[in-house]
Amino acid sequence: NFPDPCLIQPDSVGRYYAFATRNDRVNVQVASTPTSNISTWEYHDGYDALPRLGSWTATQLDDVQVWAPSVMQRINGSFVMYYSALARNNTRRHCIGAAVSDTIMGPYRALDEPVVCDFHVGGVIDPAYFHDPATNASYLIYKQDGNAIGAGGDCGNGNWPNSPTPLMAVEL
Repeated sequence: NFPDPCLIQPDSVGRYYAFATRNDRVNVQVASTPTSNISTWEYHDGYDALPRLGSWTATQLDDVQVWAPSVMQRINGSFVMYYSALARNNTRRHCIGAAVSDTIMGPYRALDEPVVCDFHVGGVIDPAYFHDPATNASYLIYKQDGNAIGAGGDCGNGNWPNSPTPLMAVEL
């Protein structure tokens, strides 16, 4: 079970790395390839790339619902992980946080404040880093979680009236 994976190949390494949504033991799962061949993966069972969450998260809960990590490499060679998690001050809504590490495997150190947090739209989830080479601008792409405030049904939002779940972008 390796949901919501992101894939990255760091500049100085021939291996690929994948990061995934939490399981029942760790916040962020990790797998890597032993070479540049992506058909063979090594799952780092029990390793948590994000062992401590930001102080903004709902750490009072047994399951903080850390979802959909997205990792990018900075120009200086360090790494940033974006992730969504339940918020301390609204334990039914997700915000997006960031964490940093000098190495691809981490452990990542979470920032104390979320990057994006918008409760009235149901929260925000599924962050993805995007760099536009045409403009040299970098963005955080994410989804408003209208499903969290929907009228019920599939994914909590299948019944009418539906709550919107648009993609959003914030320039970094």
